[in-house]
Amino acid sequence: MKLKPKLKLRTKDKDLQSDPLVAFNALVKEAMEVTQALNALDLPHVQRPNADALFQQALAVDHIPPKNIAKLRAAVESGEPGLEHTRSTLRRMIGFLRSTNWSGVPKEPARLRFLSTDATTGELIRIQSTLFELYCLAIQIAGEQHPEAFGSCPDPAAVAEKITTLRTRQRELFNKIGPALASDDSKNVSPDASRNEAGQRLVAYLLAQAGNKSE
Repeated sequence: MKLKPKLKLRTKDKDLQSDPLVAFNALVKEAMEVTQALNALDLPHVQRPNADALFQQALAVDHIPPKNIAKLRAAVESGEPGLEHTRSTLRRMIGFLRSTNWSGVPKEPARLRFLSTDATTGELIRIQSTLFELYCLAIQIAGEQHPEAFGSCPDPAAVAEKITTLRTRQRELFNKIGPALASDDSKNVSPDASRNEAGQRLVAYLLAQAGNKSE
């Protein structure tokens, strides 16, 4: 036999004073929806940029015109002699992008040196290109050949902002739900922490129950 938690509602919060039970249920419902939205966003492939987003980020870091990448690609793929080290570095960069070791675009081009050599730098200078442009090309090619190596996020900045907004609202809701729950174990905890944890536990319990029913 399953034991249902007994909830004793208090009415100190102004949002609960007019109709305590209805208002409380509305707060809990919203908290569950916000928590589910956060859980859906809190996945690596959701926050990880897709190839096009990463490519645009890389261009912006070093203020690179897309035509530079097209020119470099034409040179590399033409089979032109004297770019052997550049092609080798390009392959290493593509391999790196296919791994799980990257999380975004390096803020400083110098951080890509571990993938390159002095010989590559010399070749790139000769054709008036840079190591960071080669990295942009690697992103472009890896995105075409290995799209599974990237995430599904077209705008990481927008997703990060949404997560911040949802977490702020979640904290507000937990703090409003908490005072409405009678709790005997909150005497030795700070009021804010106690309110937040009580609301968090209730929402986690209800989401778990909902998940069990759907299975």
